[in-house]
Amino acid sequence: MISLEEYAKICNLISSCNDMIEGKFILADAKIAKILKDIGESKEIYNVLADCMKTFNYEREFGRARVTSPSKPSSFVLPREPEKMLPLVFCVLMDINSGKIDLNYFLNQYFWSEGGNSAQYKRFAVEIIKPFRDVLAKVFDIDPASATKLEGEALEREEVENEPEEQAPAEVEEEEPEGEQEEPSPQDEYFDEIRDLCKDMLTELSCDMKIKAHERDDLEYIINAIISACDDKSIKYSSALIISFGHMAERVKCIRLLAKELKHAMVRFFRGL
Repeated sequence: MISLEEYAKICNLISSCNDMIEGKFILADAKIAKILKDIGESKEIYNVLADCMKTFNYEREFGRARVTSPSKPSSFVLPREPEKMLPLVFCVLMDINSGKIDLNYFLNQYFWSEGGNSAQYKRFAVEIIKPFRDVLAKVFDIDPASATKLEGEALEREEVENEPEEQAPAEVEEEEPEGEQEEPSPQDEYFDEIRDLCKDMLTELSCDMKIKAHERDDLEYIINAIISACDDKSIKYSSALIISFGHMAERVKCIRLLAKELKHAMVRFFRGL
């Protein structure tokens, strides 16, 4: 059973999806960023997505979702399987947020409508965000239409349950003998491996003079962001950045293999959980 705090966070995400579905094209980028922020703040949502990511191939599913026809405009059709649809939508939103996918181009290419940006945005919200919202709402048995109300109720209940209570005196913990050190946890070993791979990639990029300056800057920015996420011990943000970075690094020969090893390290870690 999930905690009331997590329940409120999930309702908050669904509420953000509702805002995007019911809203207009203006500030669409900010709405996408809000959805991603809500995902990152919920451990339960993150665990669902991380479980889906174990066997998910973004490039393959993205290619399958693009439907082209000589007589009709191209479209983007989500897979029916929730375990493929959820990570696909998440990765598309990540790519839009990072700038790898231009939202205007994506709407014109796959959600074309004579009504212009507003109508295209509406199609995107209904065909992409709504199924994503509905599946997550079903997983956690939440009514999407009342998510905002439920969020408020959950927070109120959380405040009541968190009211101070008389507690027994805390037990004094025995100090460990000096010289004894704890074994590094699998999580610490994972972050160390990711840091080492990132540092190797930074070295390779600095030595490759064929890469354009702006491309090197973009790659180094993401790599340093991954290192920072590891320093903060954030599995959520490091894994999201690694997935997004993988698509950027495919075109860069000097770090291509290291980037693949980065993704493999992430997959091995999740399989070991």
